[in-house]
Amino acid sequence: MDQAWVSDPDLIEQGRDLFRGSCRDCHGSRADQSALGQSRIVAELEAEEIVAALAEIRDYGDLSSMQNRIKSALSDDDIRALAAYIATLQDGPSQ
Repeated sequence: MDQAWVSDPDLIEQGRDLFRGSCRDCHGSRADQSALGQSRIVAELEAEEIVAALAEIRDYGDLSSMQNRIKSALSDDDIRALAAYIATLQDGPSQ
């Protein structure tokens, strides 16, 4: 699958805004923490793994947790944006 979207600057910026607003507090500023001690370290995942995990939670997850309710509102573009931004965190200093 073509992954040119992973390096799209507009998508990365959108993902940064989403991450800072909804994900950073639990996953850490570099996505290097296990959220609430329960999640995988998302900075260790490939972009496609992040997309698949978020889409699965959005579409089939238990919505009793606040985190999953947040994920349930993500569009496909939002999910790709988050994955693209998180990929930048694997490459160097904080964005």
